[in-house]
Amino acid sequence: TDPHHLGASRTMRRWIDSIFIFTLQILAISQISPNDDFTFRTLSGGKIRGRQVVTEQNVTGYQFLGIPYAKPPVANLRYRKPIPIKKWENVIDATEYKQSCLWNSSETSNDPNRTPMSEDCLFVNVLTNRNCLTEGGCAVMFYIHGGGYRYDTPSLFSPQFLVDNFLTEERSVVFVMPAYRLGSFGFLNLSPTFNTSAIKNIAFHDLLEALRWVQKEIKHFGGDASCVTIAGHSSGGNTVNLLTMSPMAKNLFSKAIAMSAGGTTPLPFDKNQEASVQLARAAHCANVSTNFDDRQEVEAVLRCLRATDAQQLILLQRGLEDEGYPFEGPCIDGPGGVLPEGIPKLRQKRYPIRLLIGSTTEEFSDTEFLVQPNGKADRRRLLSVCRKAVAEMAFKNTWLTTADCFVEYLDPSRAPHVFDDTSIFLSTALSGEDVQNAGGVSFLYEFQYRFVDGAFNFSRLSPPANRPQHTEDLVYIMGIHKGKFTAKDEIIRRMYSEIFVSFVKTGHPSIKGEPSWTPFTPTRNNYFVVDFDENNHMPGMRNGYHERALRLWNGTALRHSGGTLDPMSEKETLHFDMKDNGALTNFAAWTDLQSLNQLRGFPVGDVETLQNVLTDSPMDGSTDAVLTASSTFDGGKWNFYFWIAIIIIVILVTLLLVTCALLCYNREKRREYERII
Repeated sequence: TDPHHLGASRTMRRWIDSIFIFTLQILAISQISPNDDFTFRTLSGGKIRGRQVVTEQNVTGYQFLGIPYAKPPVANLRYRKPIPIKKWENVIDATEYKQSCLWNSSETSNDPNRTPMSEDCLFVNVLTNRNCLTEGGCAVMFYIHGGGYRYDTPSLFSPQFLVDNFLTEERSVVFVMPAYRLGSFGFLNLSPTFNTSAIKNIAFHDLLEALRWVQKEIKHFGGDASCVTIAGHSSGGNTVNLLTMSPMAKNLFSKAIAMSAGGTTPLPFDKNQEASVQLARAAHCANVSTNFDDRQEVEAVLRCLRATDAQQLILLQRGLEDEGYPFEGPCIDGPGGVLPEGIPKLRQKRYPIRLLIGSTTEEFSDTEFLVQPNGKADRRRLLSVCRKAVAEMAFKNTWLTTADCFVEYLDPSRAPHVFDDTSIFLSTALSGEDVQNAGGVSFLYEFQYRFVDGAFNFSRLSPPANRPQHTEDLVYIMGIHKGKFTAKDEIIRRMYSEIFVSFVKTGHPSIKGEPSWTPFTPTRNNYFVVDFDENNHMPGMRNGYHERALRLWNGTALRHSGGTLDPMSEKETLHFDMKDNGALTNFAAWTDLQSLNQLRGFPVGDVETLQNVLTDSPMDGSTDAVLTASSTFDGGKWNFYFWIAIIIIVILVTLLLVTCALLCYNREKRREYERII
């Protein structure tokens, strides 16, 4: 055989084999339609392209990030309801996070410059897996990020971490996280008493539109629109609580998870009005003579604000926040709104859903400054803190309830938790009770594991005795502020996240091999203790969730309150600066306090007494002195009782004198009779 011919034959055969293999590959690829390629999705508006993600734990998921759910709220659409996105022509790149909503706050350690920002920010982010995409019908978790309604963004959360927690083949929960407008862009409120072109509670309308998007589109990611759980932490949990009582959220979800959340404290109808007015003035869109009760003048201010550069507004907002004028979340927005009535009334209209709600043991501990180096509570600052807490609870009888508060938190072990008790622990128990009363089912828990340590990469870690604090548990669920995980941390992550996954999928929290959960009962205040011993087992159910806080605020103080102000006004609360260790701020002088005395419920004549107690006058160290002072402060009512008592005493003395006179008269008569005999 000719060797040249043999070599040519082999070369030809290799070419034929290569062509054959290439042809097979082409045929194989041709069998995959765009809908079968898991990184491409066709939505009602058009096509999107995501990407596959493989985690360090070898879990495969698919991320679709930055999907628009509404038109960019820019220019004339600023401060208006979100408008659903229309169809688009090109394939949207959904492989990475898009720009965040504008924020800039001194209240967080997160750097606002770590991510691009824009007003064009109304996106949803979806994580799913092959099982959900092929089989469909997966439960959906709709997570609302926290940040005090002023900061943070979905891009802070690692898709890989979330895929590990929610999208193993066994778990298969479709995870959705929306962006929504923050600060002044989400909560402008120039005209509390009437409607304008600037809708109130804008951020809530964003979230409601995102939930409607889920109902329409989640099937394309393998999700079940009838099995949606809204979830959130901190202000996100507060939002969850409020959505469970909002008439506009009906039929958009079936379950809810609220972590370290408020939501039962009364809200003012004019929330953020002062901050909004100050922003308009700082932007030169208003001045001191602007009449914010005039619709035409308000609309002129809005036209000016809409024409102002967004970056300029966010810088002005940051400056106002540092001066004590923060934008602090939702308001009561009246008929047809997200929150049309006062919170006490809305609480009676909760949906009969399934609710999982809980907290950490120590939460913020943001009044720990009350404990002095000598281990005792600072009485002057404590009284100031109690005034603020009582005002936020909207109690009518402010001074009896302030005295109740003062006595409770004189205990230095209780002093750090004044606002934790009113805003988180009380809300947690009341929310559980509300849902039970509505015909739903609620489960309470408390995360008590004190040794998160390096797993939580945050600079202000406290000693184990003062932990776990706010957000420390979230590192195991969402990965935020994630530090270095030990082997035990990985076990805790798997077990703790299983609680939430099981609830999202079944409506009942559970962990394999651990004690079972029982629904919340208000008479027992039962809750599940999340803690981990040396063998990584949990204690299980306990009774008496934050018993002292509930006994005070839902018992003693409530009985003494004389009811609540509903609806309440922002003017009826004292502005309070935590950075100044509990100083009352935003009052130029005590004359301001005098001018508001009728709203606050204490008499003009006692303002000087109040000033002495809160400022320079030393206190004698006795609780009785404060209780006596608090009785004096409630002047109008006590004056009435005083004069009633005086009248009664005069009547009794008169009766006594008349009786004595009659006795003496009868005695003299008897003596005369005896002499005659």
